[in-house]
Amino acid sequence: MNPILAFTALSLSALALLASCEVIRRLFGATNEMTRKTAHFGGAAIALVAPLLLPKAGVVLLGLTFAALLLVTKRTALLDSVHKADRVTLGEVFLPLGVSSAALLFLPDRLGHYLFGMLIMGLADGLAGIIGKRWGRHRLVLFGIRKTWEGTLTFFMSTALIVSLVTPLTLGPLALVCLLLTVVEFVSVRGLDNLTLPIAAGILLSAVL
Repeated sequence: MNPILAFTALSLSALALLASCEVIRRLFGATNEMTRKTAHFGGAAIALVAPLLLPKAGVVLLGLTFAALLLVTKRTALLDSVHKADRVTLGEVFLPLGVSSAALLFLPDRLGHYLFGMLIMGLADGLAGIIGKRWGRHRLVLFGIRKTWEGTLTFFMSTALIVSLVTPLTLGPLALVCLLLTVVEFVSVRGLDNLTLPIAAGILLSAVL
């Protein structure tokens, strides 16, 4: 596909995702947490497809464009379905920045590392957020950071499943990668994990393969 057409199609897909989140919040009473997670999973899915259609520069530009757009809408109190949360976070802005950063580091030669980072950020982190928010009952507090055991264990197990499915790692390296990524996720507060996880995942994969 022509890169300009591909960039336009992906941009329109992302805009449609954001608009859909706003519609289901306003018309159907969806919670902000639900619409934020919808945007998280949808954004990660677009990021997974992007390097299959765009060159490296296009993926970087796509991420930076939407990071800037989301920063503007956050400052102007638009798109509450994506921005409004019960905690201080910039996760919605860090997600496209994470896409751009991973693209800069790993594309085009290490496409698998980029895709691995998107899966960890999109699936493992997204599932951990849902489980921790909805069913988290046991608090995990370290260095002033407050999360739940349920969310943290969900992240670890989801990461283990992804790693085991997409890599040939044996048990020792697999456990090490999962543990280190869980630490990265835990310490990355205020949504910063959307930026740090894709980078850390790709670097760790390079180190153990």
